[in-house]
This record gives sequence, structure tokens and C-alpha cells, in this order.
Amino acid sequence: MNAPPQGSEGDVQEAATLRWTIVGAVSAGGLFAAMSIYRSVASGGLELAHLNPIAVMTVIGATVGGLIGPMVGMARARIRERRAKKP
Repeated sequence: MNAPPQGSEGDVQEAATLRWTIVGAVSAGGLFAAMSIYRSVASGGLELAHLNPIAVMTVIGATVGGLIGPMVGMARARIRERRAKKP
């Protein structure tokens, strides 16, 4: 299979997908980590026993964010295109 020429629309789309994947993973992973830490502190403080559930929730959040991020990015791009086309 031939690679698209440098600077083509495929490269731009791939870069946008990667960017939104990273943004989604970091933001959702951070959100899930913050919620897990908050719940841990609210239930009696940070202990070593709470470390595993916090890590699991962070990984779940990063995975979900990495999958949802590109969809959100494409939706935002379509909204911007529609707004730009309106007279």
C-alpha cells in the first residue's frame, strides 16, 4: 500500500486523530484519577490499600478517553465546518 504524499489530507487527519486521542486519554484519565483520590480521602485517607483501585480507575479513564477523544474531535471539526459555511 502506498503512503500518502507528505502534507496530504491523510497526514492532517492522522495528526488530528492522534492529538484528540492523547487529549481524551489525559483528560479522562486525570478526571478518573482525581475522582478516585477524592473518594479515597473521603473514606478515611490515602492508604496503600487504596492505591490499586486508584490505578485501575485511572487506566479505565485513560482508555475510555482515548477511545472517545477522536469522536469528540471529529464532532467539533464538523461543527466548525458547518459554522464556517453559513453565510
